Amino acid sequence: MGKGIWHTKSTRHDKLTWLLNHQDLWEGWEELGDPRKREIFDLMVKEGLVSEKTYWRDLNLTRLINEARILRRDINSKVREAKK
Repeated sequence: MGKGIWHTKSTRHDKLTWLLNHQDLWEGWEELGDPRKREIFDLMVKEGLVSEKTYWRDLNLTRLINEARILRRDINSKVREAKK
């Protein structure tokens, strides 16, 4: 089986890291509509983070993006603390 056909070896951490590196895709969107979610999903498939066989609505992007927002807030807080 080729990578990305039936499954990928990406982890939740990989997906969150990717989302943090691509904040422009979801920043400022409190509620992501289906077209925007589909666009993000398609990019994640292209990067090999999600299997081509996964139905796009089965990936809980809302939860992943909310988690990325929390991580970003925590990272920014730690950076501010380190600067003091």
